Amino acid sequence: MTSNVLVVSDDSWTVEQVRATLAELDGVGDAVVVGSATQLRAELALGETDVVLVDERLDGGTGFDVARESGLNHPLVATLVLVQRATPEALAAAMDAGARSILALPPSLEQFGARIESAVTWSRSVRRQIDDSAGHRGTTGEVVALVGAKGGVGTSLLTLLLAKELAADHTTCLVDLDARGGDLAGYGNIAVRRSVVDLVEVADELTGRALGEVTYALPHRISLIPAPADGEHGEELSESATRQIIQALRYQYERVVIDCGSRLDDVMVMGLDSADDVLVVATPDVPALRAARRLSEALDRLEVRGQAPLRMLLNMTDRSNEIQPAMAPKLSGIPVAQSLPRLGAPLAAAMNTATVLEAKLPELAKPLQAVAAATAVPAAAAPAAPGAEEQAPSRRRRRPTGRRGRRLDEDREAGQIVAETPVVLTLATLVLLVCLQLIFWGVTHIFAHNAAQEAARGFAVGLPGDKVRAEVLDRVPGPWRADVTISAPTVDDVTVTLRTPSPLSLPETSATAQILWEPGAQDGWGQG
Repeated sequence: MTSNVLVVSDDSWTVEQVRATLAELDGVGDAVVVGSATQLRAELALGETDVVLVDERLDGGTGFDVARESGLNHPLVATLVLVQRATPEALAAAMDAGARSILALPPSLEQFGARIESAVTWSRSVRRQIDDSAGHRGTTGEVVALVGAKGGVGTSLLTLLLAKELAADHTTCLVDLDARGGDLAGYGNIAVRRSVVDLVEVADELTGRALGEVTYALPHRISLIPAPADGEHGEELSESATRQIIQALRYQYERVVIDCGSRLDDVMVMGLDSADDVLVVATPDVPALRAARRLSEALDRLEVRGQAPLRMLLNMTDRSNEIQPAMAPKLSGIPVAQSLPRLGAPLAAAMNTATVLEAKLPELAKPLQAVAAATAVPAAAAPAAPGAEEQAPSRRRRRPTGRRGRRLDEDREAGQIVAETPVVLTLATLVLLVCLQLIFWGVTHIFAHNAAQEAARGFAVGLPGDKVRAEVLDRVPGPWRADVTISAPTVDDVTVTLRTPSPLSLPETSATAQILWEPGAQDGWGQG
């Protein structure tokens, strides 16, 4: 069977060399070449690709980010990264991005043949096994992650009840990613023998059988993958394994609900990064809402958040609380999706007897049903059209780490400075010109006042108009003499008008001075 290889590179030399090498390999069809992440999304949406080869230098060095996006959105398509040098650092960066391996340039026929054959075998094997065990072929489920602003806000309880509402219409898996302290199994009175940690060793080749071995059945057709019974084993759950587990679950279930706990670590970050919908659980008090704001800001710095903003589930609300739901977004910076009331004895009894899923809690069920309905849009959104914005940001992008991450940050900052410098200089020049014009306008007021005083003195001693104008012009600096207007004297005063020398259309400046007439001078003007 012919393998379909997709090459992602905007370097003509790389494309030419890789194409020539692939043409020499048996079983590999004509490679499809695209030059951007947007075109990659469109090609992958067709569902005909077995292996993606991403150039690390794509779009100025974003190849690892593109490989990560490809792996997140299409986890069953093997991704290999084309690197300039096959170093341990490059391999580690590729594995962190979710790629299967790296391929060094210039291409080697032997290396390309072995790596691509292995990648194709893995991709088709995993897809075949998942198709055999999953009832929704070719579709991916939606991942909803709940994270606590801090401990004790009811994250686990709301995760469990939200899974119950989703399970009414979808096949649903509940995952306890709070690996060091989570106890979702306790809500169902389940003795944990195998947990999410047991999937770490086989995370890179997960099958439906492996997932089934760690899954426990809860009421309402909920499948639970619990946290380990002993919290110290939670350290075995790695970032890359978390990503692979979540992506495998997408192909097994229509809805995957994750309890991320409240501890910000690599596992939580990957859980949130892999989610299609993130809900922050908080209570109506200042410590919880401030913690929610800090969490939101931390996710922004880590570039974990997707295109949609975070939403909040405000738990344990009560009319007697000083902080009401309308105030919560102002303190946390996160809009409130739903408010859930504080329940007393009924909830306590259900939790103490591990019967939360069977208990009748309509006060909590109604708002959670609204949340469940909001997740009804399929996770696999329509791909961007080939003519769409080429530089559109990926749906979920994470900051590269290590030396490569620092180098990319420096390059981006340098490019940003180069791009922004002309704009900043232009704005600074405009501001300076405006300030100078305002200064000239103020100086014009002073000159106009002095000119009006001189005109008043001239008329007061009986000078004719032309003599008064000559005296006034002597008192006005050259640039202001071009447009001087002196009004005819009245019984009380005279007005002098000057125009500010400026390319701008500044208003004229007028000043009026009182005339103190000398005896007989006023009669010479026909006044009085």
